[in-house]
Order: sequence, then structure tokens, then C-alpha cells
Amino acid sequence: MRVSPSDSTRLFIQAFLARRKMSDSVARLLHEKCCETVNRCAPDDRRVPWNEDSFDTFIDSVSAMFIDYDIKVCSDVDEATGRKVWLLVSPARRYDWRTIAEMARWDRST
Repeated sequence: MRVSPSDSTRLFIQAFLARRKMSDSVARLLHEKCCETVNRCAPDDRRVPWNEDSFDTFIDSVSAMFIDYDIKVCSDVDEATGRKVWLLVSPARRYDWRTIAEMARWDRST
């Protein structure tokens, strides 16, 4: 099976779905590790570029993947710690988390 650059995004989404909420530092580290994992298996022409500055763009692309499901990736400040966190939210509350987890398996074709 071929390794695809989008595999790093899939790994990130699976971990995000498992957590639903994570600190900014954990999200950034997770993104870096997902890219590293795919790059270890990928040929040179299919490497996933990673740098700290591209994280916000990456989060925007992840959020765009959920638009059809009315789910958003949002950032907020944790009231207990004062640190930035990333959350998966469904403003319309049309889905419970089991349904969202099932949707993570949906797009294996890309």
C-alpha cells in the first residue's frame, strides 16, 4: 500500500477525535509527529512538509474537512489553566461523538 501525504492528516484527525479537546502544544506536537511518521514510510517525492508556521493553515484544512458535517475545529482558552486549547464542536449538535468517530472512517478514498 502506498503512503500518501494525506495520511498525516488522517492520523491527526483520528487522534483529535479520540480526544475531542487538546492543548495547543499537544496539537502542534501531534501534527509534527504525524508528519514524521508518514515521512519515515514515504518516498522522497511524497514527503509531508512540516514547520511550526504552517500549523494554523493545517488546522484550517482539517476544519474544512468537517464542513459538510457541521463540525468545527475551534480554539479557546481553558478557564482552569489559561492555556489555548483546540476543540471539535458541533454547533447544531446534530451528531454525538460516536457518529463523528464513524465519520473519521468515511473518507478513505482521498
